[in-house]
Amino acid sequence: MKNLSYILLPFMLLSLELQALSICPIFSSNMVLQRETEIPVWGWGKPGSEIRVSFKNTIKTSTCKADGSWEIILPPFKAQSSHLQLTISSGNQKIILDSISIGDVWLCAGQSNMNFELYRSSEGEKTINTPALYDIRHVEIKEWGTEKVQTHLTTEPWYKNTTAHLKDFSAVGYYFAEQIAHKQNISIGLINTAWGGSAIESWMSEELFPKTWLKNYRDSIRTLEDGYYEKAIQKLGYVPKGTKPSLDSPYWVEQELPGRWEDKGYELLDGIIYYTKEFFIDPKAELADSLLLSLATIDDADSVWINGQFVGTTNKWDLNRKYRFTKSIVKPGSNHIHIKIKDLRGSGGVRGKAEELYLDGTGDRIELSGSWKFHVSQLKLSSTWEPKYLPTMAYNAMLHPILKFPVKGILWYQGERNAITTKGAQQYGQQLKAMIQDWRAKKAQPELPFLFVQLPGYNDPRSERADDWSTLRQSQLQALELPYAGCAITIDLGEEKDIHPKRKKAVGQRLALIALNQVYGDTSQNFLSPQLQSYQIEGDGLLLHFKNTAVGLYLKDSTIQGFEIKDDQGSWHAAQAEITAPQTLRFRIESVKEIAGVRYAWGNWPLGCSLYNSAGLPAIPFQLNPLP
Repeated sequence: MKNLSYILLPFMLLSLELQALSICPIFSSNMVLQRETEIPVWGWGKPGSEIRVSFKNTIKTSTCKADGSWEIILPPFKAQSSHLQLTISSGNQKIILDSISIGDVWLCAGQSNMNFELYRSSEGEKTINTPALYDIRHVEIKEWGTEKVQTHLTTEPWYKNTTAHLKDFSAVGYYFAEQIAHKQNISIGLINTAWGGSAIESWMSEELFPKTWLKNYRDSIRTLEDGYYEKAIQKLGYVPKGTKPSLDSPYWVEQELPGRWEDKGYELLDGIIYYTKEFFIDPKAELADSLLLSLATIDDADSVWINGQFVGTTNKWDLNRKYRFTKSIVKPGSNHIHIKIKDLRGSGGVRGKAEELYLDGTGDRIELSGSWKFHVSQLKLSSTWEPKYLPTMAYNAMLHPILKFPVKGILWYQGERNAITTKGAQQYGQQLKAMIQDWRAKKAQPELPFLFVQLPGYNDPRSERADDWSTLRQSQLQALELPYAGCAITIDLGEEKDIHPKRKKAVGQRLALIALNQVYGDTSQNFLSPQLQSYQIEGDGLLLHFKNTAVGLYLKDSTIQGFEIKDDQGSWHAAQAEITAPQTLRFRIESVKEIAGVRYAWGNWPLGCSLYNSAGLPAIPFQLNPLP
């Protein structure tokens, strides 16, 4: 009998755990509940048991279902920033949640720039060390994904904006909440359900994908590893462990640089890869004491040798490689460069412009673009198949379990992942529209406000083209065709070399301007950025007419920057202009016989961005190519 009890004990404990009273972890002490709407409260317990919920002199009861779930609907309440208590009880079991406020709750979703912590922002230290004037609370959903729709989730507790916890709040969310709390004089709750690096496809539900396609896609992922290595070895010239191939070895294969190896037919390649190239130095050349080797950018980490001597290493995927070394390392005639690349996620390779690959200090500069040899030393399955990149994964695990939790609106900051490829940038707008409509339908809130951030400037070395981010920015604007949608323009807030720009206060404030007008009806401030409305050719000039200029357009700098005109040969020319009316710019075009296109702030990292309205909001980037 003793032995039998040991066998049954785990099952007994599991049974007790399933019958224990619990509540969905989105509910905790210090939370904010949405005002003026019914509030579902749900959790799990013993099947058939009575569940009792008490809140603000309201008592509701229900019976736990056969599957162990229960749900009780509380009536709407007015805003109240006080220490309210929510009690859930069943038999002799009781859960008490303290210090609850009623106000407005905003769902903050997207990638790492939404999850970007307050302490990392340029204004964060000052904000954290300044006594808080408003009641703002924050809860963070754990990052994870699965192909099956979930009802349970893992979260941090709700935290108040005390010095101890404020540093980890979403910076964009917090600066947004400050403005709303100031104007509305209510508590603001922020649900942070963002996942760094996630693609928009991961936030979309199954209903947005053809069923056959989605099944085949998932099946291909599950079976990908079967035979993957064998096929890759045959294709890539895999070098057996411990083998050091000579330059005439069959393990080396040709590849043109610069370029990502994924774009050259080597999809899903991650691991340790070697490149080598032979170059020649004229015996008569006068060498500088210090030579410079430029290798553009390399994804992710690299180590470099010349003639077997180490010259440098870098462990950051978006930095230009420039290595200096003494002339004693090279010799007249034939020399060899070896590059070891360690790439364990996403795309990889030597990327940038052809003119960024060279060796200087050898008399005439030696160009290094073109044909190289490469081989694979260690191979791993690509992290392209991580859940955050895959359809439905984040939605199933990080959004679906809290769809019933009422919110005032949604803040969305995402797109960086989808701007990596031209196709991803082009199709993003339709995906965003479909996702917004789907989320609204599933929350049964057709008028749910959805405010999003247009991507700022960034010189992304991962992108297939230099204007993929601009393509995605313009694609994002398609979502404005939906009602109750708003877009904060942030083209001027980016950083060329950092995908995580630090000026998050302005981002949150621009989102708040939109919310205050569109959601809260505050018309005291201009909330729209200048937008091209029409154009006309007048003599030797081009007139551009804008809307949303407030009192009028103004230049941040003394001259217009960021505008380009396309000639009939397809070349773009920087264009100077002057403000001739509150809504109008005029360009002189003597150097262009026939205008074929015009654009502003176009490119991953556009120069200029000097045009604003009198409310201090930047003009929306655009491209008319060709002119309609």
